[in-house]
Order: sequence, then structure tokens, then C-alpha cells
Amino acid sequence: MKRPIFRTTYLETQEHGPVLEIIARNLPAKRSLEIGVRYGGTTMHLLSAMREIQGHLWSVDIKYSHRAHRRAIAWGVMPYWTFTEACSWDWTPPEGLFDLAFIDGDHANVAKDWEKFEPLVRPGGILLLHDYIGPQSQGPRTLVDEVIRPQWQRWECATLPYSYGLTIVRKR
Repeated sequence: MKRPIFRTTYLETQEHGPVLEIIARNLPAKRSLEIGVRYGGTTMHLLSAMREIQGHLWSVDIKYSHRAHRRAIAWGVMPYWTFTEACSWDWTPPEGLFDLAFIDGDHANVAKDWEKFEPLVRPGGILLLHDYIGPQSQGPRTLVDEVIRPQWQRWECATLPYSYGLTIVRKR
């Protein structure tokens, strides 16, 4: 059977999907946030975890994702998902703290997403940043190396060095 052809960036992010699902399921991340949806590859993994733990995922992207919406309907996970078409730093999040935040939006402005959403993640919660390695890594790499890692007293941090890198940050 032939594999479907997707854009490389879709596959690059999709490879981290199982990791996101495991983290969300085991944390458990009943209140999760996703910045950047594109085709919904990681969205579906997060929603799979939300269904299992009876959690909820809020996703924000500058463009509406018809593909992610169709997949969520087909997988029966719409009750666990709220999608908002908006610029992430202009979006008003729901009340309360998040257990998990996956940030994979505008890489040039990833620091804006960090500044807005890091305070909204509970102590012991997880923030995930995609693209530490590769052609879009300038913003995420600078944020991790110059802001997060030097403040090791506030955050534990590790980067998975494949598929453009996924940095996992646990808020102390």
C-alpha cells in the first residue's frame, strides 16, 4: 500500500505525535493547548489522549484547518476539542491553567507565544516546543538556549534530537 504524500513539515511534526500523546496521557494533561495546527497531525494524537483521559484540547491557528476538522469528526473526538482561528498572541484563552502547551506556530515569534502561555501552565505542567533543529529553528533555538536553559531553577528541559527537534520543558 502506498503511503499518502504530505508536505515535509507535516511529516516532520507528525513524527512527534506519539510522544505528545504519551506525555498528554500520562501527565495527565486534562487541559491542553496547541498553538499551530496546520494539517492536524499532532492534533489527532493530542485528541486521542484527551478522549482517553476525558480531557480537553484548545487549538489555535491563524488559518482554519479543514483537514484537521474532518479528521476529528471521523475519529469521533470533536467533544474534546475547541479550535479557534486566530493569531495566538491575540487569542483570549479560557479561565484556568493548562497542564500542557504544545507551541508550534510562528517560529519567528515563538518568544511571544512563550511569554503569553508559559504563565498559563501550572507548576509541574509541560510545555513542548517544536523545531529546535533545522531550517526554522532560529526562534525556538534562541528561546530555549537563551531564556529557558539558563533559568534551570524554573524549568527542566530536554530536546529530542530528531525530526527537527522537540524540546520538552517541565515547569518546576
